[in-house]
Amino acid sequence: MRKKTWYTLGAAYTLFAASPALAQFHPIQDPWTPRPRIVKVTVDSSGFVPSEIHVKKGENIRLVFTRTVDHTCATAVVIRYLGLVRELPKDEPVAVALKAEESGTIRYACPKDSIGGTVVVE
Repeated sequence: MRKKTWYTLGAAYTLFAASPALAQFHPIQDPWTPRPRIVKVTVDSSGFVPSEIHVKKGENIRLVFTRTVDHTCATAVVIRYLGLVRELPKDEPVAVALKAEESGTIRYACPKDSIGGTVVVE
């Protein structure tokens, strides 16, 4: 092969090998858009904690649900506003992205809808 081809292949391999390290610096979204606020929600014996989250209209948030108990009906979270059902494995965080478009409340609950919480959009 020609010398130029080897240099091209070497450069391509270097970029490919470095891509995981470079990914942390690559913006996931438009750099002018603020990153979502992360809100941790725990499922314990008393239910979802916190049970009420206040956000501003138009704010991007990421709800991170973590179930810490075995005996609960909240083995999944249901957010009807998003048409979403996500399983909640014990001690594993599950992230849900949400953009608060309209004022009001957005409910999240267990599949039976017996325990839950709300996101209050102001």
